[in-house]
Formats: sequence, structure tokens, C-alpha cells
Amino acid sequence: MKMLTRLATGVALAATLAFSAAPAFAEPMKIGFSTITLADRFFVRLQDGMDTAAARHGATMIYNNPDGNPAAQVTAIENFITQQVDAIIVDAIDPNGIQPVLRQAREAGIPVIAVDEVLDGFENITAGVGLDNHQLGVDIGARMLAYADENGIEKLYIGDIHTLDAPIENTRSKGLAEFVAQHPDRMEIVGTVDAKFSSDAAATGGENLLSANPQLNMFFGSGGGYLIGALAAVRSQGATDRVKLVGLDFMPQLIEALEQGIYVVAAETNPELMGEGAVDVAVKLAKGEAVERNTGIPVEFRSVADLDELKAKFSE
Repeated sequence: MKMLTRLATGVALAATLAFSAAPAFAEPMKIGFSTITLADRFFVRLQDGMDTAAARHGATMIYNNPDGNPAAQVTAIENFITQQVDAIIVDAIDPNGIQPVLRQAREAGIPVIAVDEVLDGFENITAGVGLDNHQLGVDIGARMLAYADENGIEKLYIGDIHTLDAPIENTRSKGLAEFVAQHPDRMEIVGTVDAKFSSDAAATGGENLLSANPQLNMFFGSGGGYLIGALAAVRSQGATDRVKLVGLDFMPQLIEALEQGIYVVAAETNPELMGEGAVDVAVKLAKGEAVERNTGIPVEFRSVADLDELKAKFSE
């Protein structure tokens, strides 16, 4: 049975904005979006959702892919300001380091929307659309422990695969680590792999972690591409009977792994919905309308009962 967990629910408080005067748009509204990378299918799906919403609003999207480079993302936002876009959406690689250029955007009268993670406490972010990534890590940890209970596993020895330079992923892993620390007799993180936004790096690191820790019996992957790498590592060592995968999102190989009982805790993060929501908020802000400070996006935990739906949705 499909289970729905709502995370990062929107705060029921309309943001007080400096963009109260609704401008007239003689041309289609222009919205700039700087992503993190397009090497992971999640971010491609995020932009697909933005395309859907932009078409609905008659807006023009200007996309930038800094490919994990914080300096390139800063340059992209500088270019958005020069192009006088009507709103900027950013999936921040370095939330702290990007603040000076976001301040420039705010001073230019351009609203800034954070997507993928709600970035509270940053005055240069006008609004956020995304996940409570810390809570998501905690929830995944709880489901890992429930899986161990259901399958008679005395203790979980976990390999954590995420990109160490990605604050969003660090937040997610921190939530998992905090849950694990509360159950030291049942769970232990034996090592961390720096995936560097790469499934190949995840695979190589996963193989090394397996070799160094023969007791390892579960990989946590902070994204679908990392899980593909972990799956390759597990298969290369013929360990699919004893090492399971948990994490986020789907690709055809991961649906197969779910069906085979290898991918056992699977969260779908709805990036299309997230992208649509970010553009909806950007359009409202550009028009001078009030929005909620935070808009939460639901996460769905999937199981083998959802295979038909998942195959229809994610088949190549």
C-alpha cells in the first residue's frame, strides 16, 4: 500500500514582500533558474515541472546548469540580474556563499525563490519551495529500522552515499545520522562515500566501502544516481542477497531493484511538482502578489504494491 508522508509543510503566513507594486509585462515574463547539475535525473525532472508551469503562465524560462560549481552559479545569477529577469529561482549549491549575489538581486527588485530545500534564516530568499530534508533523513532512518525488525536483522551496518559539497544532501544525511545515533545497538553508519554528483563515483566508492566493511548490509543513497552506483557496486560483488538499498527517487534500474527486493525503502520526491510550485510562486511574486514564505512538497514512500504505477511513470 502506498504511504504518503508530507514534509516541509508550508508555514501559514504570507510573506511580507517589497515587490508590492504589480508591474506591467509588455513581453512574456522572464524567470531565471540555476540548478545544481543535470547529471542526476531528479534535476531534469525538476526543470520539466518548471516547463509545464511556465507554459501555463506564458512565461519564458532561462536555464543555467553550473554542474556543481558554486562560482559558476554565482556568475549565472549575475547574468540573470543583467538580463533583468522578473524572478530568480535557485537550487543553491552553496547557500551561504551565494548570499551576496542574491542580495544584489533583491536590491535590483528581483524576487528570489529557493527550490529543492526551504532555506529559512536567509534574508535574501523571498520564498522557498521544497522539502524538509532533515526530517526526510529521519523518516528514512525510521523505515530502515522497521525493515530490519520485519526481516529479523539484528543490526544494520550502513554505507552513506551523498555529495559532501551539497548542503541539501548533508542536511538529509544529518537527519539520518541523528536517528541512527539514537539506536546504536541496532544501527551504525560504517562509512561515507563522496559521490561528487556522479553515479560512477558512487559505484567506485561503494565497492571500496563494501570491501573494507564486509558486515555492511545497507546503502543509503541521497539520490537516484547514487543508488544506481550503489546497485552496481552490490552486483559487482554478488551481494544482492544481503545488501539492500534505501534512498530517494526512481529510474528503470531502481524499479527493477524494487521488484527484486533490493531497493527496500524508496522515497519519491516529486520534483516535477516542486518545479511547478517554484514557478507558480515566482510568477505571483513578480506580479507583486503575496505568497506563503514556505511551500512544502509531499514525499511518497513506495513499495512493490506500486510497481505498475512506477513502471508506467518511469519506463524509458
